[in-house]
Amino acid sequence: MDDKRYWFPVKPPGYGWGWGLPLVWQGWLVYAVFLSALIGGVIGLAPLGQPAVIAWGCLTAALFVAVVAWKGEPRSDP
Repeated sequence: MDDKRYWFPVKPPGYGWGWGLPLVWQGWLVYAVFLSALIGGVIGLAPLGQPAVIAWGCLTAALFVAVVAWKGEPRSDP
């Protein structure tokens, strides 16, 4: 059972580095959770000040990139 279905396609050469928009519903769910967590955290942490909001944004972005790199199509460098 070697059914590797990637959630995010790798960008073709010449179009930058990284991954494109999701291919399956799981990828769109990751996007929705990321945006919800980012917006909710900004609203919820606003009273604590700008450093807390920036730290939350960096943490959620790092987790998002980690999931996309883990579940995305591997890069094939020339």
